[in-house]
Amino acid sequence: MKKLPFTALALAALLLLTGCAAPSQEASPPPPDETDAEYFPAFTGVDFDGESVDSKTLFTGNKVTVVNFWYSTCGPCLSELAALTALDESLRERGGQVVAINVDTLSGDEKEIAAARSIMADKGASHRNVIPDADSDAHFFAMSVTVFPTSYVVDGEGRIVGEPIVGRIDRKGIDDELSARLDQVLGDG
Repeated sequence: MKKLPFTALALAALLLLTGCAAPSQEASPPPPDETDAEYFPAFTGVDFDGESVDSKTLFTGNKVTVVNFWYSTCGPCLSELAALTALDESLRERGGQVVAINVDTLSGDEKEIAAARSIMADKGASHRNVIPDADSDAHFFAMSVTVFPTSYVVDGEGRIVGEPIVGRIDRKGIDDELSARLDQVLGDG
């Protein structure tokens, strides 16, 4: 019986270190179009500042884009916000960027957007966050992410490079994997 509290504590620590499960969703969205699986789904939308966003120009305007999925009450997501901003600043010097999608804001609810912006400000995070239009493939793609944080490396043509990176980008091993993938796309490796 004494092992039960230890086991529960160990499982909680494992979840905290690796990622969060998806927040509950009202409806299960259809999966993204399998024929375009190697490309990040196209979308238009807005960012947290209300500026229009188009995935075509978002990706083609950069050599590489790290797209990060997070939500506002995910501990590991919040822990990596500063690291994402640092990565964004570093990538901008090399022709890249970090763009995040907070799944809590996908509905366009102003309260959720304000809450996410407040969290970012509190954490000193300044990288761009976008909200894909509700009828876009990227919206449904975001709704299909089940573990947070999850990041994708996308090249300047909009192609997803490698498998999704699950967990905080600043964790040992994951940081090396991400760096190698970025170097591959940027031609530094």
